[in-house]
Amino acid sequence: MAIRTGHMAMAVEEGVDVHHGLKVYFNLTKEQRLDVQVISNTNISVPTDLLDRMYATMEGKDLRAWCQKVGLLEKGQDFADRSKHGAPMTVKEARTFIANFCLGKAIPAEKFESVETVPQVVESGERHPVLWEDTVKNNPDLWSDLQLLEAGKRFAA
Repeated sequence: MAIRTGHMAMAVEEGVDVHHGLKVYFNLTKEQRLDVQVISNTNISVPTDLLDRMYATMEGKDLRAWCQKVGLLEKGQDFADRSKHGAPMTVKEARTFIANFCLGKAIPAEKFESVETVPQVVESGERHPVLWEDTVKNNPDLWSDLQLLEAGKRFAA
């Protein structure tokens, strides 16, 4: 810090006055913080997986905590900001797994053989992905569902 202070003192003595464009915001809500992040990154391409992670953070800790509990993420680990081999799971992948589990569970056992069960992929890069929001709304006990918990653990294994 002494070196920086010295350089700053020299700059002031020499009349260097440069605006660096730094902005500091206080007391923002989660939604306002997300809006600032998105606006700040409009001049660069933001990967949809990173947007998904930011939106999931706004929703709360349930998805991340569930993924850590079943072993899809390590304890304290966050979702990947890009999908790539060897990286942690993305929000899209976790949501897609859970949504398809719930869709399959909703099919009566006697009709399972005759119903089309092609997996659906949760929309990515959207603030309110329809498939995911429907899954959460239609499954109020989602995070305490023991069958989903077991399926998640098996999938992680």
